[in-house]
Amino acid sequence: MGPNLLMLCAFRLWRARERGHRYRIAVVTDDPVRYTERTCRSVLEPWSEWASVDSYWPLREGVPVDPKDQSANACLALVQNAKALRIIREYCERIGLLLIEPNLPDEGGLEYDLYREVNYFDYELGGTNDWDGKPTSHPVPTLQRLSAAQCQQFYPTWGLEGMPRRAEPWRVIDVGCGPISVLRWGALAGEMTLTGVDPLLEMYALVLARHGYLSLPKIRCALEIPAFAEQLDTLVPDAAFDLIYTQNALDHTQDPQKVVSHFARKLVPGGRVIIQVATCEGTRQGWDQFHKTDIDIHDGQLVFCHQHTKNRPLLAPEFGLRLCNVQLYGPEWLSVVLERGS
Repeated sequence: MGPNLLMLCAFRLWRARERGHRYRIAVVTDDPVRYTERTCRSVLEPWSEWASVDSYWPLREGVPVDPKDQSANACLALVQNAKALRIIREYCERIGLLLIEPNLPDEGGLEYDLYREVNYFDYELGGTNDWDGKPTSHPVPTLQRLSAAQCQQFYPTWGLEGMPRRAEPWRVIDVGCGPISVLRWGALAGEMTLTGVDPLLEMYALVLARHGYLSLPKIRCALEIPAFAEQLDTLVPDAAFDLIYTQNALDHTQDPQKVVSHFARKLVPGGRVIIQVATCEGTRQGWDQFHKTDIDIHDGQLVFCHQHTKNRPLLAPEFGLRLCNVQLYGPEWLSVVLERGS
Protein backbone atom coordinates (compact mmCIF):
# COMPACT_ATOMS: atom_id res chain seq x y z
CA MET A 1 0.00 0.00 0.00
CA GLY A 2 2.78 2.44 0.83
CA PRO A 3 2.63 5.73 2.72
CA ASN A 4 -0.41 7.96 2.87
CA LEU A 5 0.55 10.59 0.30
CA LEU A 6 -1.65 13.29 1.83
CA MET A 7 0.09 12.97 5.20
CA LEU A 8 3.51 12.70 3.54
CA CYS A 9 3.00 15.85 1.46
CA ALA A 10 1.52 17.66 4.46
CA PHE A 11 4.65 16.75 6.42
CA ARG A 12 6.81 18.10 3.59
CA LEU A 13 4.82 21.35 3.50
CA TRP A 14 5.03 21.67 7.28
CA ARG A 15 8.82 21.33 7.16
CA ALA A 16 9.12 23.79 4.25
CA ARG A 17 6.71 26.31 5.73
CA GLU A 18 7.74 29.96 6.01
CA ARG A 19 6.27 31.53 9.13
CA GLY A 20 3.91 34.38 8.36
CA HIS A 21 3.19 33.07 4.85
CA ARG A 22 -0.31 31.89 3.93
CA TYR A 23 -0.52 28.86 1.65
CA ARG A 24 -3.41 28.50 -0.78
CA ILE A 25 -3.11 24.88 -1.80
CA ALA A 26 -3.98 23.12 -5.03
CA VAL A 27 -4.28 19.39 -4.35
CA VAL A 28 -3.43 17.20 -7.36
CA THR A 29 -4.04 13.46 -7.24
CA ASP A 30 -4.10 10.46 -9.52
CA ASP A 31 -6.06 8.52 -6.87
CA PRO A 32 -9.25 10.54 -6.28
CA VAL A 33 -10.92 7.51 -4.69
CA ARG A 34 -8.44 7.38 -1.80
CA TYR A 35 -7.76 11.13 -1.64
CA THR A 36 -11.17 12.69 -2.13
CA GLU A 37 -11.62 16.44 -2.06
CA ARG A 38 -13.59 16.15 1.17
CA THR A 39 -10.82 14.11 2.80
CA CYS A 40 -8.12 16.58 1.79
CA ARG A 41 -10.07 19.56 3.06
CA SER A 42 -11.00 17.96 6.39
CA VAL A 43 -7.49 16.68 7.14
CA LEU A 44 -5.88 20.07 6.45
CA GLU A 45 -8.57 22.04 8.31
CA PRO A 46 -6.51 22.36 11.55
CA TRP A 47 -4.03 24.48 9.59
CA SER A 48 -6.71 26.97 8.52
CA GLU A 49 -4.83 29.90 10.07
CA TRP A 50 -1.98 29.52 7.60
CA ALA A 51 -3.06 27.02 4.92
CA SER A 52 -6.25 26.13 3.06
CA VAL A 53 -7.26 24.00 0.08
CA ASP A 54 -7.86 26.44 -2.75
CA SER A 55 -8.59 23.88 -5.46
CA TYR A 56 -8.69 20.16 -6.11
CA TRP A 57 -7.37 18.67 -9.35
CA PRO A 58 -8.11 15.02 -10.15
CA LEU A 59 -5.83 14.01 -13.00
CA ARG A 60 -7.46 13.15 -16.29
CA GLU A 61 -5.13 11.55 -18.80
CA GLY A 62 -2.13 12.96 -16.97
CA VAL A 63 -3.15 16.62 -17.29
CA PRO A 64 -4.43 18.69 -14.34
CA VAL A 65 -7.83 20.26 -14.78
CA ASP A 66 -7.53 24.00 -14.23
CA PRO A 67 -10.07 25.56 -11.88
CA LYS A 68 -11.84 28.59 -13.27
CA ASP A 69 -10.30 30.89 -10.69
CA GLN A 70 -6.70 29.85 -10.08
CA SER A 71 -5.31 31.58 -7.00
CA ALA A 72 -3.24 28.78 -5.46
CA ASN A 73 0.39 29.42 -4.58
CA ALA A 74 1.32 25.85 -3.57
CA CYS A 75 0.60 22.39 -4.91
CA LEU A 76 0.44 19.11 -3.02
CA ALA A 77 1.13 16.33 -5.53
CA LEU A 78 -0.61 13.19 -4.25
CA VAL A 79 0.71 11.35 -7.28
CA GLN A 80 2.52 8.02 -7.58
CA ASN A 81 2.83 7.74 -11.34
CA ALA A 82 6.28 9.02 -12.37
CA LYS A 83 5.12 10.30 -15.76
CA ALA A 84 2.19 12.17 -14.23
CA LEU A 85 4.45 13.63 -11.56
CA ARG A 86 6.83 14.91 -14.23
CA ILE A 87 3.92 16.62 -15.99
CA ILE A 88 2.83 18.21 -12.70
CA ARG A 89 6.38 19.36 -12.03
CA GLU A 90 6.60 21.06 -15.43
CA TYR A 91 3.13 22.56 -14.99
CA CYS A 92 3.97 24.06 -11.57
CA GLU A 93 7.22 25.49 -12.87
CA ARG A 94 5.37 27.11 -15.74
CA ILE A 95 2.74 28.85 -13.61
CA GLY A 96 4.94 29.48 -10.55
CA LEU A 97 3.46 27.15 -7.94
CA LEU A 98 5.47 25.83 -5.00
CA LEU A 99 5.43 22.08 -5.58
CA ILE A 100 5.40 19.64 -2.66
CA GLU A 101 6.24 16.17 -3.94
CA PRO A 102 5.63 12.89 -2.04
CA ASN A 103 9.30 12.16 -1.38
CA LEU A 104 10.16 10.13 1.71
CA PRO A 105 12.83 11.69 3.96
CA ASP A 106 16.29 10.19 3.70
CA GLU A 107 17.01 7.69 6.44
CA GLY A 108 18.86 9.10 9.41
CA GLY A 109 18.69 12.63 10.72
CA LEU A 110 15.96 14.72 12.29
CA GLU A 111 13.65 14.81 9.25
CA TYR A 112 13.43 11.04 9.10
CA ASP A 113 12.95 10.69 12.87
CA LEU A 114 10.12 13.23 12.92
CA TYR A 115 8.35 11.54 10.02
CA ARG A 116 8.58 8.14 11.69
CA GLU A 117 7.12 9.58 14.89
CA VAL A 118 4.14 11.05 13.03
CA ASN A 119 3.55 7.76 11.25
CA TYR A 120 3.65 5.80 14.49
CA PHE A 121 0.80 7.80 16.02
CA ASP A 122 -1.09 8.05 12.73
CA TYR A 123 -1.17 4.28 12.43
CA GLU A 124 -1.91 3.61 16.11
CA LEU A 125 -4.82 6.07 16.16
CA GLY A 126 -6.15 4.62 12.92
CA GLY A 127 -5.67 1.01 13.94
CA THR A 128 -3.97 0.09 10.65
CA ASN A 129 -0.45 0.37 9.28
CA ASP A 130 -0.85 2.13 5.92
CA TRP A 131 2.27 0.47 4.53
CA ASP A 132 1.04 -3.12 4.74
CA GLY A 133 -2.62 -2.85 5.81
CA LYS A 134 -2.01 -4.87 8.98
CA PRO A 135 -3.48 -4.04 12.40
CA THR A 136 -1.29 -1.98 14.72
CA SER A 137 0.23 -3.30 17.93
CA HIS A 138 -1.47 -1.26 20.68
CA PRO A 139 -5.21 -1.08 19.91
CA VAL A 140 -6.49 -1.39 23.50
CA PRO A 141 -4.35 1.35 25.14
CA THR A 142 -5.06 3.63 22.18
CA LEU A 143 -8.82 3.19 22.57
CA GLN A 144 -8.53 3.78 26.31
CA ARG A 145 -6.74 7.10 25.78
CA LEU A 146 -9.48 8.17 23.36
CA SER A 147 -12.20 7.26 25.87
CA ALA A 148 -13.27 10.07 28.21
CA ALA A 149 -13.88 7.43 30.88
CA GLN A 150 -11.01 5.00 30.38
CA CYS A 151 -8.27 7.63 29.96
CA GLN A 152 -8.37 7.94 33.76
CA GLN A 153 -6.33 4.72 33.88
CA PHE A 154 -3.27 6.63 32.68
CA TYR A 155 -3.68 9.53 35.11
CA PRO A 156 -0.68 9.64 37.51
CA THR A 157 -2.57 10.12 40.79
CA TRP A 158 0.48 8.76 42.65
CA GLY A 159 2.42 11.87 41.66
CA LEU A 160 -0.31 14.31 42.67
CA GLU A 161 -0.93 13.15 46.23
CA GLY A 162 -0.37 15.96 48.71
CA MET A 163 -0.31 18.74 46.13
CA PRO A 164 -2.12 21.79 47.54
CA ARG A 165 -5.56 22.36 46.06
CA ARG A 166 -6.43 25.76 44.65
CA ALA A 167 -9.66 27.49 43.79
CA GLU A 168 -8.62 27.31 40.14
CA PRO A 169 -7.26 24.23 38.30
CA TRP A 170 -3.59 23.36 38.56
CA ARG A 171 -1.47 24.99 35.86
CA VAL A 172 0.35 22.15 34.14
CA ILE A 173 2.83 21.68 31.29
CA ASP A 174 3.01 18.33 29.51
CA VAL A 175 6.40 18.22 27.78
CA GLY A 176 6.43 15.83 24.83
CA CYS A 177 2.65 15.48 25.09
CA GLY A 178 2.16 13.71 21.75
CA PRO A 179 -1.24 13.83 20.02
CA ILE A 180 -3.18 13.04 23.24
CA SER A 181 -1.87 14.06 26.65
CA VAL A 182 -1.63 11.35 29.30
CA LEU A 183 -3.13 14.00 31.60
CA ARG A 184 -6.31 14.36 29.55
CA TRP A 185 -8.47 13.04 32.38
CA GLY A 186 -7.23 15.86 34.62
CA ALA A 187 -8.48 18.38 32.07
CA LEU A 188 -11.81 16.55 31.69
CA ALA A 189 -12.26 16.52 35.48
CA GLY A 190 -11.44 20.21 35.77
CA GLU A 191 -8.34 19.55 37.88
CA MET A 192 -5.84 20.94 35.37
CA THR A 193 -5.34 23.52 32.66
CA LEU A 194 -2.93 21.87 30.24
CA THR A 195 -0.18 23.45 28.18
CA GLY A 196 1.21 20.94 25.70
CA VAL A 197 4.75 21.23 24.37
CA ASP A 198 5.80 19.03 21.45
CA PRO A 199 7.59 19.81 18.17
CA LEU A 200 5.05 17.75 16.21
CA LEU A 201 1.82 19.26 17.56
CA GLU A 202 0.84 20.77 14.20
CA MET A 203 1.25 17.40 12.49
CA TYR A 204 -0.57 15.61 15.31
CA ALA A 205 -3.55 17.91 14.74
CA LEU A 206 -3.76 16.51 11.20
CA VAL A 207 -3.50 12.96 12.55
CA LEU A 208 -6.46 13.61 14.87
CA ALA A 209 -8.39 15.25 12.03
CA ARG A 210 -7.68 12.38 9.65
CA HIS A 211 -9.24 9.89 12.05
CA GLY A 212 -12.14 12.10 13.13
CA TYR A 213 -11.11 12.67 16.75
CA LEU A 214 -10.86 16.46 16.91
CA SER A 215 -14.40 16.83 18.26
CA LEU A 216 -13.68 14.67 21.34
CA PRO A 217 -13.69 16.71 24.58
CA LYS A 218 -10.27 17.90 25.78
CA ILE A 219 -8.53 15.81 23.12
CA ARG A 220 -6.08 18.70 22.68
CA CYS A 221 -4.39 20.79 25.34
CA ALA A 222 -5.85 24.19 26.21
CA LEU A 223 -2.63 25.80 24.95
CA GLU A 224 -0.35 24.10 22.44
CA ILE A 225 3.27 25.13 21.89
CA PRO A 226 4.92 23.38 18.92
CA ALA A 227 8.51 23.32 20.13
CA PHE A 228 11.29 21.09 21.42
CA ALA A 229 11.76 20.75 25.18
CA GLU A 230 15.10 22.55 24.91
CA GLN A 231 13.21 25.70 23.81
CA LEU A 232 10.89 25.74 26.84
CA ASP A 233 12.86 28.37 28.75
CA THR A 234 11.98 31.13 26.27
CA LEU A 235 8.36 30.14 25.65
CA VAL A 236 6.59 30.19 29.03
CA PRO A 237 6.98 32.46 32.09
CA ASP A 238 9.03 31.55 35.15
CA ALA A 239 7.41 30.44 38.42
CA ALA A 240 4.00 30.07 36.75
CA PHE A 241 3.20 26.34 36.88
CA ASP A 242 2.20 23.91 39.62
CA LEU A 243 3.26 20.78 37.76
CA ILE A 244 5.44 19.76 34.84
CA TYR A 245 4.85 16.28 33.48
CA THR A 246 6.84 14.35 30.90
CA GLN A 247 6.38 10.77 29.73
CA ASN A 248 8.77 8.96 27.40
CA ALA A 249 10.21 12.28 26.25
CA LEU A 250 12.99 13.52 28.55
CA ASP A 251 15.31 10.78 27.31
CA HIS A 252 14.64 11.95 23.73
CA THR A 253 16.23 15.35 24.39
CA GLN A 254 19.80 16.28 23.55
CA ASP A 255 20.56 17.69 27.02
CA PRO A 256 18.14 16.36 29.66
CA GLN A 257 19.97 18.11 32.50
CA LYS A 258 19.47 21.49 30.82
CA VAL A 259 15.80 20.68 30.20
CA VAL A 260 15.28 19.80 33.87
CA SER A 261 16.90 23.11 34.84
CA HIS A 262 14.22 24.82 32.72
CA PHE A 263 11.56 22.80 34.55
CA ALA A 264 12.80 24.10 37.89
CA ARG A 265 12.54 27.74 36.80
CA LYS A 266 8.99 27.33 35.50
CA LEU A 267 7.62 25.87 38.75
CA VAL A 268 6.08 27.77 41.62
CA PRO A 269 7.67 27.08 45.04
CA GLY A 270 6.53 23.63 46.10
CA GLY A 271 5.70 22.70 42.51
CA ARG A 272 6.42 19.24 41.16
CA VAL A 273 7.93 17.45 38.19
CA ILE A 274 6.69 13.98 37.26
CA ILE A 275 9.09 12.07 35.02
CA GLN A 276 8.22 8.76 33.38
CA VAL A 277 10.80 7.24 31.05
CA ALA A 278 11.82 3.85 29.74
CA THR A 279 14.82 2.75 31.79
CA CYS A 280 18.06 3.03 29.78
CA GLU A 281 16.06 3.28 26.56
CA GLY A 282 18.99 4.50 24.47
CA THR A 283 20.91 1.29 25.12
CA ARG A 284 17.84 -0.91 24.73
CA GLN A 285 16.88 0.71 21.40
CA GLY A 286 20.40 0.70 19.98
CA TRP A 287 20.57 4.53 20.12
CA ASP A 288 18.14 4.63 17.18
CA GLN A 289 15.80 7.49 16.18
CA PHE A 290 15.16 9.78 19.19
CA HIS A 291 16.68 7.29 21.64
CA LYS A 292 19.93 9.15 22.25
CA THR A 293 19.95 9.11 26.07
CA ASP A 294 19.89 6.63 28.95
CA ILE A 295 18.20 7.70 32.20
CA ASP A 296 18.66 5.50 35.27
CA ILE A 297 19.07 5.53 39.06
CA HIS A 298 22.49 4.87 40.60
CA ASP A 299 23.17 5.09 44.34
CA GLY A 300 19.84 6.81 44.91
CA GLN A 301 20.49 9.51 42.29
CA LEU A 302 18.94 10.12 38.91
CA VAL A 303 21.67 9.88 36.27
CA PHE A 304 21.88 10.13 32.50
CA CYS A 305 24.37 9.39 29.76
CA HIS A 306 24.68 9.39 25.99
CA GLN A 307 26.33 6.75 23.86
CA HIS A 308 30.06 6.56 24.68
CA THR A 309 29.74 8.88 27.72
CA LYS A 310 29.73 8.19 31.45
CA ASN A 311 26.78 8.68 33.79
CA ARG A 312 26.23 12.21 35.10
CA PRO A 313 23.76 13.47 37.73
CA LEU A 314 20.49 14.66 36.21
CA LEU A 315 19.86 17.10 39.07
CA ALA A 316 22.27 19.86 40.06
CA PRO A 317 22.03 21.53 43.50
CA GLU A 318 21.29 24.94 41.98
CA PHE A 319 18.08 23.60 40.42
CA GLY A 320 16.42 23.50 43.83
CA LEU A 321 14.74 20.18 43.02
CA ARG A 322 14.77 17.10 45.21
CA LEU A 323 13.85 13.52 44.39
CA CYS A 324 10.90 12.87 46.71
CA ASN A 325 9.30 9.72 45.30
CA VAL A 326 10.49 6.79 43.21
CA GLN A 327 7.14 5.32 42.24
CA LEU A 328 8.50 2.70 39.86
CA TYR A 329 11.98 1.47 39.08
CA GLY A 330 12.60 -1.63 37.05
CA PRO A 331 14.23 -2.87 33.86
CA GLU A 332 11.39 -1.48 31.73
CA TRP A 333 10.18 1.79 33.28
CA LEU A 334 11.26 4.50 35.69
CA SER A 335 8.71 6.86 37.31
CA VAL A 336 9.74 9.55 39.78
CA VAL A 337 8.50 12.76 41.39
CA LEU A 338 10.70 15.81 41.94
CA GLU A 339 9.69 18.75 44.12
CA ARG A 340 10.91 22.32 44.09
CA GLY A 341 11.82 23.80 47.44
CA SER A 342 9.65 26.54 48.87
